[in-house]
Amino acid sequence: RTHLARVLAMTLLRLGSPLDAEQTIVDALGVPRGVTGGEAARWCRARGGDAGCSSEAPLEMAFLLGVCYQKSGRTREALAAFEEVLRESEGHWRARYHTALLAIGGGRHDEGEAALRRVLACQPEHAGSLS
Repeated sequence: RTHLARVLAMTLLRLGSPLDAEQTIVDALGVPRGVTGGEAARWCRARGGDAGCSSEAPLEMAFLLGVCYQKSGRTREALAAFEEVLRESEGHWRARYHTALLAIGGGRHDEGEAALRRVLACQPEHAGSLS
C-alpha cells in the first residue's frame, strides 16, 4: 500500500498537484489531521516502519511530504520535513538539495551555497554544476 501511495504521490507532484500528493501520503500512513512539517515526517518514518515497509520507504515518504509542502508554498513545514529526513540520513542528497533551494529562495544565498556544496560531497558527478 505505501509503495502504491508513493508512486501516486510522485505522479501527482509531477502533474502539479502537491496538495493531492500530500493527501495521498497522509491517508496511506494515517498521519493525524493537523500534524505537519517535521512532526508529520517523523510520523511517516515511524508508521512506515510499523507497516513493515523497506527501511528506505518511510524516509522517502517523509521526503516526498516535504516536497509537497515546498511546492504548495509552505516553506517552514517543508524545511522541517527535510531536516527530519536529514537527521535520519545525512547523506540524503535530495533533501539537502531542497533545503538549498529553500535557503536560496528565502534570500539566504550563503546557506544555500553551503548546502549545495554538501550535496556535491554526496554526488561528486554533479561538480560541474557550480562552476
